[in-house]
Amino acid sequence: MHLARRGAARSTFAFFCARILASILMRADAMTRELQQLARSGTNEITRFDFGELARKLPA
Repeated sequence: MHLARRGAARSTFAFFCARILASILMRADAMTRELQQLARSGTNEITRFDFGELARKLPA
């Protein structure tokens, strides 16, 4: 019984780690797309890029 609970705890921990990693990767992907869009726009906006502003634009 104890080993089953330990396995379930590890599985739950792995699930939450995977969710956190997926969230980080989705935010990084959105940031990359935003940077690529800025780069394609041909303005000098890329040199004044504010990551805080981008983070506010991204979904929570």
